[in-house]
Amino acid sequence: MILAQAEQGPLVSLSGRMIRCTLYLVGNPLIAAQILAVDVRASLYVPFRVTLYDGGGPDGASISFDRPSSFLATARASVAAVSEENTISHSRSIMIDARSANHD
Repeated sequence: MILAQAEQGPLVSLSGRMIRCTLYLVGNPLIAAQILAVDVRASLYVPFRVTLYDGGGPDGASISFDRPSSFLATARASVAAVSEENTISHSRSIMIDARSANHD
């Protein structure tokens, strides 16, 4: 689920170089509640960030995301398990959501 969207391109483009870049905060609120119940410091990573950007290359747009499991693994093993299980499904759903948002 897309929780927030920030168009970063216009701000970065103030430097004179046009950049197409959108940051999404994505996640499942029910899973986030489980993770934050274990360790509230995980709020730095939940919801997690996904960026859709045009790097200017011939391959078109790219998608990048951070893997919260690296932090969450140090917090608690149970939090890491919840996070890792859902990271892949969220990244798939954000790609679908981003495609439909760009076609509106």
